[in-house]
Amino acid sequence: MSIIIEGVKMSEFSNPHDKFFSEAFDRPEVGRDFLRHNLPPDIAKLVDYNSVELTKDSFIDKKLRRYYSDKLYKARFTNGLLALFYDLI
Repeated sequence: MSIIIEGVKMSEFSNPHDKFFSEAFDRPEVGRDFLRHNLPPDIAKLVDYNSVELTKDSFIDKKLRRYYSDKLYKARFTNGLLALFYDLI
């Protein structure tokens, strides 16, 4: 049995829900909101959320990309220092 979503067979993805979350976290507003609501409060209040950007870097080994996704965001603190935030999905 095959399930087709928007012309793509589900059997082509090992974890179709991972693709959904990965694509959602590619959206800048999702990354900003995730950081805003999940960082410890003392750190969250120091982040300049207008500066949050998704980078193209990944730290997942090629062999494991079938099972894991990661997102690396960079942002400035309100004092101007650069911060990197890593999210493993």
